[in-house]
Amino acid sequence: RAEQSRAEQSRAEQSRAERSTSIDVLKGIGIISVVIGHAMNTDNYYSGSVELIRRFVYLYHLAVFFFCSGYLLKEKSAKSIMLRFLKQYGIFVLICLSSFAFLPLWVKTEIVALDGYQETLTKISNIARFKQDGYFVGAMWFMPFMATTSIFYSILLLVKKQSEKAYYLLVILCAGLGICFVTYKGLGRYYVWVALLMIPVMAAGSEYRKCEDRVALNRIPLLLVGIIMLFLCTQGEIELSKGIIYGKILFYPITLLGLLFCIKLKSYIIKNKRLSNFLSWIGSNSMYVMGYHFIAFKLIDTVMSAFVATTPEQLKLFPYSFPQCRVFYILFGVLLPCVVRYMLDKGKNYIKDIDRK
Repeated sequence: RAEQSRAEQSRAEQSRAERSTSIDVLKGIGIISVVIGHAMNTDNYYSGSVELIRRFVYLYHLAVFFFCSGYLLKEKSAKSIMLRFLKQYGIFVLICLSSFAFLPLWVKTEIVALDGYQETLTKISNIARFKQDGYFVGAMWFMPFMATTSIFYSILLLVKKQSEKAYYLLVILCAGLGICFVTYKGLGRYYVWVALLMIPVMAAGSEYRKCEDRVALNRIPLLLVGIIMLFLCTQGEIELSKGIIYGKILFYPITLLGLLFCIKLKSYIIKNKRLSNFLSWIGSNSMYVMGYHFIAFKLIDTVMSAFVATTPEQLKLFPYSFPQCRVFYILFGVLLPCVVRYMLDKGKNYIKDIDRK
């Protein structure tokens, strides 16, 4: 019996490890798609094919993170909700304040025109109030958005303990209110309206946990899902930061289709252990990639300006200045934050080892 118990425990631990890797791979797909979407921005340099790629990844690139959060979230008390919020707030403050480290470089290269200490104080005040600010950390609007959604959904999970029927009714209510408010009121203060919109996506992640194997084994070909999504991109778009949700009620079926695309893609990736580990590593660093990839973009712009004749106006363009470098923006935007985090972790471990000796 003892041996059987140990074997069962070992299998359970292996299953948890596999699930953790699986979710990190999904996050890896999501964060790479975020960087691709921003590298394919067409605000300053338009191209039809580039715009199609941007629209494609925007169908799912943020929804993946809410889906994964819903998969993992298991709130047990109000205390756990608060601790989760404080962790999200801490990461947000760390990333936004650390963006000031590059300010001397941005001022020297005239990418940023500093108007005095008052501007800096205003930015610090905004960051302390959980409002996205800093230098080239525009993607960090996502953190208060995620935090608000997580609080709402965590409360629903507490309701679920008492009544599953009430939980599902509230999820449906959030879907209806989210569509109405985002359509007619915008994102809302601290993203409350768009947070309501994403509650059903988190609930979908929770439901996926129950039937993960069946979803992965469905016979819908990945290529077919991709072709349908490409067609949908020619008819409309999703851009949550602007409150664009593809014809209101169509938001949910299209978002679920995008999530199915990611799940199908993940099922192919995890068959290759090296690729799976690589994507999992990127996924585990997704919040740092989210925070720092625009800074990586502007670092590339700074280096390019040393070799290519560039005007100050061109360098100030956001999110990038050289459309011919889109592949480099994607590679460095994803890998540079991951490598820096890896080196910092190695450094901390090295210092701990010295202290032990």
